[in-house]
Amino acid sequence: MFKFLATIGFIFLFSQIALSQQWIYGKWEGQGRETSDGLTWTMELHARRGKFIIKYPSLKCSGEWKLVSFNKTSARFRENIKFNRRACEPTGNVTIKRLKGDQLMFNYSYNRSRRLEASAILRRKK
Repeated sequence: MFKFLATIGFIFLFSQIALSQQWIYGKWEGQGRETSDGLTWTMELHARRGKFIIKYPSLKCSGEWKLVSFNKTSARFRENIKFNRRACEPTGNVTIKRLKGDQLMFNYSYNRSRRLEASAILRRKK
């Protein structure tokens, strides 16, 4: 009986976590900007069922974001570029903040740094 109740509890907990993440699900697009020199690039985020795929089409690199923390208005990720690591910084820290409407704010910093290196406003496409 205990195992059954524990299983039901875990299912409920994970379903609540999945429901709370729905605000970030979808396809998002925007233009990133480096804070140091103003360089810009295109970006696409595909977020679905706990998977977060990031693409930087104009830089020809892509990878994934691993979830670090999540709440109703923001999320933190660890970025890991998997394709064309020479064109993009291989790893970094990402913070996403939920804005009004179908917009997200993207902030990026290098590993072991809190200094803002890049930012963007992403808009939901799907």
